[in-house]
Order: sequence, then C-alpha cells, then structure tokens
Amino acid sequence: MEIKANELIWQGKSIDRILVNGQDFFGKDKSIALDNLTYDAIDKVKVYEKENEFTEKTGIADGDKKTVMDVSLKDKHKARFIGNVHAAGGTKEQYRLGGFITRFTDRLRTSVLAEAASQMPTMIDMGNGRTLGSGVQTGKNHNQQYVGEIVWNNGRLSNSKGSVNLNTFVKYAVYDKYNESVRSEELFVTLDNVVFSLSQLKESNVWRELNSKMNLKWQMTEKIYGNFNIIFNNIWLDTESHRRIASFSNTPYGESDAVLDNVWNNSPDMESITIHRNRQRSESSQDSNNIQIDATIIQDLLQNKRSLTWYGGFQRTEKDNSYYNLSDILYYDRYKTEVNRQYIPQDELRTWYNASVRYTETFSRDLSLIAGYSFLHIYDNNNRPLYQLDSLGGEWANTEIPVWSMPDGDLLQSVLNIRNSVYSKRFQYNHAVELKLSFRNKVWTAVAGIVLRPEQTRLEYQREKIDTSIVRNLFYPSPTVYIKRFFVNFNFDVNYSAVEKYPDPINMLDYVDDSDPLNVSRGNPDLKPSWTHNSSVNLRYYNPENEFSINNSLRFSVASQGISSMLTYNSATGVRTTTPKNVDGNYSINNSTNTNIRLDKKGYLFLSPAISVGHQRYHNFVQLDMNRSAESATSVLRGGISSRLTYRKANTQLTLYGGWNGENLNNNVDADFKEFHYNFSLGSEQMFELPLSICVYSEIDLSWNRGYAIPP
Repeated sequence: MEIKANELIWQGKSIDRILVNGQDFFGKDKSIALDNLTYDAIDKVKVYEKENEFTEKTGIADGDKKTVMDVSLKDKHKARFIGNVHAAGGTKEQYRLGGFITRFTDRLRTSVLAEAASQMPTMIDMGNGRTLGSGVQTGKNHNQQYVGEIVWNNGRLSNSKGSVNLNTFVKYAVYDKYNESVRSEELFVTLDNVVFSLSQLKESNVWRELNSKMNLKWQMTEKIYGNFNIIFNNIWLDTESHRRIASFSNTPYGESDAVLDNVWNNSPDMESITIHRNRQRSESSQDSNNIQIDATIIQDLLQNKRSLTWYGGFQRTEKDNSYYNLSDILYYDRYKTEVNRQYIPQDELRTWYNASVRYTETFSRDLSLIAGYSFLHIYDNNNRPLYQLDSLGGEWANTEIPVWSMPDGDLLQSVLNIRNSVYSKRFQYNHAVELKLSFRNKVWTAVAGIVLRPEQTRLEYQREKIDTSIVRNLFYPSPTVYIKRFFVNFNFDVNYSAVEKYPDPINMLDYVDDSDPLNVSRGNPDLKPSWTHNSSVNLRYYNPENEFSINNSLRFSVASQGISSMLTYNSATGVRTTTPKNVDGNYSINNSTNTNIRLDKKGYLFLSPAISVGHQRYHNFVQLDMNRSAESATSVLRGGISSRLTYRKANTQLTLYGGWNGENLNNNVDADFKEFHYNFSLGSEQMFELPLSICVYSEIDLSWNRGYAIPP
C-alpha cells in the first residue's frame, strides 16, 4: 500500500472505497478511515474487486466492478469506543485540531468526526496544450467539518429473507480559502510571433456545504431485494477576486521580476512591448439545493439463471447565482481605456427522471445474456440576464465605487445587454437498449456488449437576434468488451469501450459572446460528432510465499473528430476569439509498471521500483488572418522512474525513496520550441514506537524542479 497524490494505491491500482467489516465507511471519503482508524484496532486487511449489487445478487458478471479495501476490526474492540483527539501547530497560522470517535457491534456502528484545520498549499503546474504555460500558487485554507454516520442492521445475513441494512450520513463543512497565484503563458500565433501573457490572481472564498444521505438495503423476500436512497445537498459559495492581466509582444522578463508592477507604474520599457493591460475585480455568490430519490429492485426469478432489475429515480437541482464584475482595459495601440461593469443574476433549474428495466437469462452454467432498456428525461431552464452598468456613464464608469453598487428600479432594466443575455430551455429524452453476453467460470470472465442510444433534444434558445427552437434526433452505439483471465498467482484483464459524443446544440448556433471584451467566444454550426476509443490491458502477478509482485498497466485513448478550439488573435489589441472546431489526431498512451521485492527471508526488507512512460498529442487551430488558419499540435513525452527501500520490523519502519519525472514538449507552429521539464526528489521516512504507545514519525523530503521561469 502507498499513498500518491492523495490516492490510496495497491499494486498500481487506485482503491475506490474503504470498507470496514464489509460495510461502507463514510462513502467515497477515504481520508477519514486513513486518518482515524488506528493500526492496533485492525485485525486484517483485504483488497479485492468488489462486484456491483447486480452481480452479487444474480451471480452474473456485467463487467462493472470497483477495487475496495476491506478492513476487519478486532473482536475485542466490539461494543467499545475507539477514538482519538489530535492537535498540531506551526508557523504562519498553521494548525489542526479535531477528534474522532466510533463504536461498533455486530448490528450497529456509530461514528462522529469534528475537525478544524489550516494549511498552506503550494502548487506548480506545467504545459497544457495550445497555450503552454506554468504557474505558482500559494494560499491559506481554513477548513471545518463535522461528520456523523450511523450504520444499523437487524442481525440477519445479508442474503437472507428479511435482512435490513440502514445507513444514514450527515456532513456539514465550511471552507474559508485565500489563494494567490501567478501564471505565465506563451501563445504561438505564427512561426515568428509568440505572444506572452502574465496574470496575477488574489482570490478568497467561503464555501458552506450540507450533505445528507439515507440508504436502505432490504432483502424483502428470498428472491426480491431492494436498495433505496434519499440524498439532499445544499451549497452556499461566496467569492471575491482581484486579477491583473497583461499581454506582451515580446518577453517581459528582464532585470526586474515585478513585471506587472512595472506595467501599472507606466515603465517606459514595459510600455514599448505591452499590448494591453486589464484589472478585474469581482464578487459572486451561489446558493444551490439538490434532492435525489431513487430505488432499485432486483428480482431473482430463477436462482443464478434468470432475473429482473427495476430502477426508478428523480432529481431536482436549483441554483441561484449573483455575479458582479468590474474591469478596466487599456489598449496600448490607441491608448484607449474601456470600463466594463456588469451584474449577472443567473437562475438554473434542472429536473430529471430516470427509469430502467434489465433482464438476464442464463443459457448454460457459464453463459448468460443481459438485456435492458432505460429512459431518461432531463429538463433544464437557464436564465442569464446581463446588465451593462457602465453604459449609464457618470459614476457607473468610475472604477472607484464598490463593485456591488446597483442602480434603482427601472434604471437597472434600461441597461439590459440583450446581445449577451441568454434564456434557454432544454428538453432531453434519452433511450438506451443494452445487449450483453457474459461468460464466467473459475478461470475466465468475459463480457461483450453494445448499448444503442436513441436521443431527442429540444432546445428553446433566446439571445439578441437568435430566437429559435431546435429539435435534434440522434442515434449512436457504445460497444464494450471486458476480458479477465485467472491463474494461480497471475491474472490479466482487457477493457475496451467506444463513445460517440455529439456537440452541445448551443455550440452549434451562430452567436458571438463578447461579455468579456478580451476573450470572445462564438458558435460553429458546422460541428460534427466525435468518437473516443478507450482501452486498457492490466497484468498482475503476486506470489504470497516470497511476497513478490509485479503490476503492469497499459492505457490508450484516441479521438476522431474531437472537439477542440480555433483561436483568432488580434495582435494589435490582444483580443482572443475562440470557436469550437473538429480536429483529428488527439491521442494518449501510457504504460506503468510497479514491483515489490522482498530482499530477505524474514520479510523485513523490501524494494519497490516503478517506471512509467507516456505520450500525448493535442491539436488546436490558430487563425493567422481572415483566410488562413494553422493547426497547432503539441506533443508531450512523459517518463518517470522511482524506487522505495523499506525496512519494517514490529512497529518500526524506515524508508528511503527517490524518483525522477520529466516531460518533453514540442510544438509544430514554432519549430524551434522545445521545452523540457523535470522533477527529482529524494527523501526518507522514519517511524518507531516508544513505551506508553508513543509513536514518533519524521520525514525528510528534498525536491528539484525545472520548468518555466516564474517571477516570485
């Protein structure tokens, strides 16, 4: 086991969920179990691929499964409270304070978590396709969360008649975050023209979230099983941001690192190469409520041979958004200043109904047919009026008055920006017919099938001169193949799926959105559907006698007629116009290998080397002039190698680790452009136990990064 990027990894595979005594433990939040279950309470740990409820109840595999870690607690801890209180400290307001307590018996588990924490994150990112760039982000995040979970069963075996399992979950959390980030970008416009952009963002937000869920699993009769859910979520978000942006016709980096300060101080050196500068201040709030009710009934008509599965669900989401924005732009080619003050109250409503039925028939001991039909109806109502307050002139074009200032009554209605206000209703009707063949015995599992999807979408859309009603009827298949082979200590599996994706009807309308004067977007009536093919091959070997294991995973994805974007750039003003466009040639291929080697007979010393390699290619378009466009293709070759040497004996563990990751970028628009980034790390971890059950843990971590030059 190891943790990488906040993911729990076993033999190269991510753990989807952590179970405790076979039951869900705080859903998808694996951190609660990892941080609060003490090692001395654990009896054993099992990792396996857990079948979904359909396969568990019918015995017929459909290829849908998740990798879980099932933690069994020691019997001596039953009917006892297990918990902890933790506190931490540090500099620059870093702190952590909280507690966790749980009590479980054969029939009841109650768990409560309360925690307050502060952290200072630091992030470095690298290239990302058409606009190659990098950034540094730091911030202060203050988090509070209060979580409670009760799991109860009536004491009967899960598959026996009358078995009931009830799970209730409630979480209330507050996230108060402040982040500062700096980002630079290089945009390849022509073979001899590279545009440099630099942005600085200071943002704070408060996020309050209330989640609750009640799940009931009921084996109603020997042949009828039900799963019922009621879910409610409320999210309230308040955000305030300050941003400074500038674009340059040549590299702005020189003797001084305070590039943006020099721009706003009207430095002569900066003025000669600056295309535009933009200062933005914004405040926004969002209140969102969501309720979901669904039920699944599995009826076993003939044990392990014939079954019916029924599903019905309802969901409703309401969002109330308010957005205030003020920006002032200076175009250096004409020394013209433009003030843009906007107020956008946006209401969103989504309602969906879903129903399905699935029939299975077993032809022989190992071969089964799965046939199903499902229906989904979605209704979306989105109203986004945009009020252009600066058009009132006078004080409303003054950048000194508060962002949230609003005119009274009819005066507000007089500045409605019809060009960029949007009112839309969407009615979507999805049908799906599923046909699968499933073969399963002690050695082989194979599933092959196809899903046929007729779909109708009706869009009512209003925007300036566009007042249209569109009806679109689609039909597209989605084939899937899953094969798995078991050996004594070795198994492999192969997955393949293909998905056809149609463009959003809104992106196919002939509209222009210039609500952000520097970043204009427009639709493309000529968009076509895209196909994405995904496949993977996984091989795993594990020998329990010498604890040797090896895992290899190969993943490949390719898209035809993928939906990308075409960028039209005005070199005089720095205005960018993006239009969705179909493009071929986007693909990615990645291979990773992880091993674990025991170096001594007693099992104290282990070596765990790993290697990965991958290649990715992105395609976009850059408009050179009114009649010509160039295809911009960025190729990224990635690779990495790492190793861990670990000594474990009783409650003592010593680990040495090291690793290197690198990526090489090339862009065809600029033949001379070649960027190479890498990260190299070395470190050690030490853990040992003192008397009185005092555990001492220490870590040393050293890292070296090479990427883009970023000012401090």
